[in-house]
Amino acid sequence: MIEDYKGQIITILQQSGESVTDEDSFSFSPLGEGMGHSSLLWTVFLGQKKYAVKITDPTRRVVEMSKQRGMTDEDCVFFTQLFTDFHNRELQIYRWFQKNCNSDKTDSIDIPIVEYFGGSQCEDQQPGIIIMADLSSESAPVTRGGLSLPTIYSLIDGVAAYQTKYLTVKEKRLQIDLIPKDLLFKLVSSSVIRCIDGISGKRWLTDDWKISLTTWADPDQLRSMQYDRDDGDLLHTLCHMDLWTNNILFSQGENGLGLLAVVDWQAATVGNPLIDVVSVIGINMIPSERRAHEKTILQYYIDAIQKKSHTFKKEFPVGTVEELLPSYRRALRFAALQLVMQLGYRPAEDVVEEASDDEEGSEKLGIYSARLRAVLEDIVQQQSSTMAESIVLTPEREEIVALLRKHGEEIKDEDSFTFERLGEGRGFCSLLYKVSIGAKSFAVKITNPSGNITGTEGSVGLHQNVHNRECDLYEWVAGYLADGGEKTDVEKLARTYGGRKCEGKEGVLIMEDLSGRMTSDVDFTKGYSVDVVKGIIRCIAGYQSAYLSAEKKFPTSDKSVCHSAVVNMGIHCVGALAVKEWLPKEGDKRSALISFVKDVEKLQDEYPDFAKSLPRTLTHCDLWPNNMLFEKTKDHPDGELLAVVDWQCASVGNALLDVASAIGVCLTPENRRLHDVELVEYYVEEIEKRKDRFREKAVFDKETVTKMYRESLKWAALQLVFTAVFNPTADQPEEGQEDGPLSRRLKAIMEEI
Repeated sequence: MIEDYKGQIITILQQSGESVTDEDSFSFSPLGEGMGHSSLLWTVFLGQKKYAVKITDPTRRVVEMSKQRGMTDEDCVFFTQLFTDFHNRELQIYRWFQKNCNSDKTDSIDIPIVEYFGGSQCEDQQPGIIIMADLSSESAPVTRGGLSLPTIYSLIDGVAAYQTKYLTVKEKRLQIDLIPKDLLFKLVSSSVIRCIDGISGKRWLTDDWKISLTTWADPDQLRSMQYDRDDGDLLHTLCHMDLWTNNILFSQGENGLGLLAVVDWQAATVGNPLIDVVSVIGINMIPSERRAHEKTILQYYIDAIQKKSHTFKKEFPVGTVEELLPSYRRALRFAALQLVMQLGYRPAEDVVEEASDDEEGSEKLGIYSARLRAVLEDIVQQQSSTMAESIVLTPEREEIVALLRKHGEEIKDEDSFTFERLGEGRGFCSLLYKVSIGAKSFAVKITNPSGNITGTEGSVGLHQNVHNRECDLYEWVAGYLADGGEKTDVEKLARTYGGRKCEGKEGVLIMEDLSGRMTSDVDFTKGYSVDVVKGIIRCIAGYQSAYLSAEKKFPTSDKSVCHSAVVNMGIHCVGALAVKEWLPKEGDKRSALISFVKDVEKLQDEYPDFAKSLPRTLTHCDLWPNNMLFEKTKDHPDGELLAVVDWQCASVGNALLDVASAIGVCLTPENRRLHDVELVEYYVEEIEKRKDRFREKAVFDKETVTKMYRESLKWAALQLVFTAVFNPTADQPEEGQEDGPLSRRLKAIMEEI
């Protein structure tokens, strides 16, 4: 292949001032391990000189990939474009360095970049070329046992050198959007998910950690790690963004290994500077060394940046180590994902060190497994610390009292005011409190739109959207009742006392406190009884009838944010379930689930042709067991529905969506198969009881409703996926069973679909 480009290589070198001719002898040999992700790298000898030549032929590379693993036409287009963008980005980076380093000879020797001679872009399906100095004879092999502190300092010097160089250049012109972000993040996301699947058999990798890794691998989360800034975070500068060991060349000096050059700049961008710092530290150091020297290394990085600060074209405050630590800890998630890919793609390098005392039961950990586990432990510890600090987002007496008085509640100034947390965990984007004022108590939900409660970033729009939608729902219910609506239709919705939308600050929603009436004895892992599910269906028929009877309709805001979140979360949760033997990585059931995820908007909002006669009506859209409260009464000693809560995803659309959730998620497979026709007919009967109040014609014939229920079981399947992933302890197999209760329900639905 390389000989086909001899003429182009010679022309590029001549244009760069190299004295080479067509008469010079021409030979070559492969350089480096493997063939590269998107390119081939060669040592090329021209006469007495040698060069490193990278050739990117996206079309040929995609053909090879397709032969190896089979790809759709869509995949081929995606990778062809991605490999083209990768090459052109790296070419742009080398040209930028060549221009700006050559203008400052005293500084250029500190920049860890390979000497660049020239190149050509990938365009019009033509391969691209990059010609660099061949450093293979100068580079030293690196052991996998962890880099020494002096070597880490050498790498930090290199990172600080190219980051400060960017800050000293007045005309940067790096065009950070050259690689469309959705392409890059989609690739990284799918790669990480594939690697999580590959290492899921490691006993030390808990289900909670798998879920965390899957969540961080979401394209929006990756984008947030690289580009979003919280208060106190560093300003953006040049970042390599793929600074793992194989993209670093080392030289052997008197004091050990030192940085020779950083290579493979395909993913470079202008973003969070600490991404490269955490890559250097998190991937290349053994856990005990990293933990012992983290603060020292951060101080070294701060000093390296500040040495050049007098040359910066704009202020770049780095602060102190203590001020930088929270940002560093958040960025560690990126190092965790890089370690996942290291383990997934190079499992043979995860060797167990003889001197290692790092064991998990009888399982000794390989060097990269130990590093990943330690990084995950530190992230969890930091998130717990952040959570403890976030408790300052507590109900404020003045605000709560004002909202209650506005709603007509009598609150005296001298009434005591206390509060305590309600519920398990920390909530998706909200905290729930029981607030006691005098002899009265209320449930108060506080939503933090910045996302700090969940330990994630970049979800401001989603968190704000879901809180405001829940406020809209309860406001609509209040209006329905004020207009004379039937109270029994919405009696299973908690009473509300007003609130405040998320508009630049935390949102607040005040509801009746039902904690004293709730029971936890209704266990969904064992499956609800048919009578309990009938109570849920009565509730569904009630609020749907309220919507069809109301003069004013529930306002449906932009749902694209929620749909996007469900799609992203769904794809990653399906990936996380690959550990289930009945849901293999490649198979019809997995492909079907992915297709359900991608069609979620259509499933929620539209009817197929056979069901066009059904009306669009109010749906909860997240009717899984944790969003239902139960109580025990004299007539129902085994429990009955007390309230449906958490209406953040409420919508107007497919009437059978919630019915399918109630039946498919809450019943055992055996009970569902015995009673689902009966329960669907019960739903139709409950609707018919209220039909004379509807303001528009609504046809609910049993045949169409039953058929639409079957179609909507796809949504129940997705909810079971989410439930099994986010509640892994609820899916533990009982004695004599191969699968947990949630997996059994999901498996049964998928077999029937």
